[in-house]
Amino acid sequence: MVASVARVVVAMLALVAISALMVQPLIAGLRAEMLVDAAARERFAFWHAVSSALYALTSVLAVILVVRVRRLIG
Repeated sequence: MVASVARVVVAMLALVAISALMVQPLIAGLRAEMLVDAAARERFAFWHAVSSALYALTSVLAVILVVRVRRLIG
């Protein structure tokens, strides 16, 4: 059970790192471009959706983590 908790934590850390180090800088760069370029607006929307999906997946993993830790403790 401890190994499954560790796997969830590692997965969450990986998702947060991908979002913070790859997706968010991309979105920040596109934010200025999208004012003048329609294609940049589409890319911004795509990467914003990816960011939202990563956040949602991280949130689901957090719930799984809480459930597994509760089972481990009690």
